[in-house]
Amino acid sequence: MTTITIHSILEEFRQDAISHRDLGDKFERLIVAYLKTDPLYQDIYSNVWMWMDFPQRGGTPDTGIDLVAQERATGDYCAIQCKFYDPNHILDKSDLDSFFTASGKSLFKKRLIFSTTDKWGKNAEAAILNQQIPVERLRARLRTSYPGIEGEFINHQSGEYV
Repeated sequence: MTTITIHSILEEFRQDAISHRDLGDKFERLIVAYLKTDPLYQDIYSNVWMWMDFPQRGGTPDTGIDLVAQERATGDYCAIQCKFYDPNHILDKSDLDSFFTASGKSLFKKRLIFSTTDKWGKNAEAAILNQQIPVERLRARLRTSYPGIEGEFINHQSGEYV
C-alpha cells in the first residue's frame, strides 16, 4: 500500500495540471478540503468558501483573495491566499501585494497564507509583520501523526504543526 503524503499529493498536482492556473485551482480546493476536515480548523471555522463562491464578495472578481473562512466563535471573516510554487521558488513581496490590497478591507479580521515553499524573500517576510489585520503563514511540512495523510502544514511563527 502506498502512503499518501501531502508531498505526494502536491507532486501529483504538478504532474496532472494543464496550466499554472489549473495547478493553483487544485491547491485551493485542497486547502478548502483541509480547512473543512482537519479537526483543529473544523473547530475554528464554520464555513470555508472559494472566493468566487463567497456570498459577501459583491460581484468582485478574483483580485488576490483565493478563499474566505468564517470564524465559528465570532462570525469574523479570514481572507486566505494559497501559493503553490516549486519548493525552491523564493516567494517575493510582489507575489503577495494583490492579496494584501484585496484583504485590507474592513470585512476581514484575519489573513492566512498557505505556501508550498519555505523560501520567502526578506521583503515578503517583512510584509507580513505588524499588519493591522494579522497575517498567519502556514507552510507544507512533513508530519506523520495526522490520520489519513502523512503531511501537514506548519505555523511559520510558532513552528507548531497545525
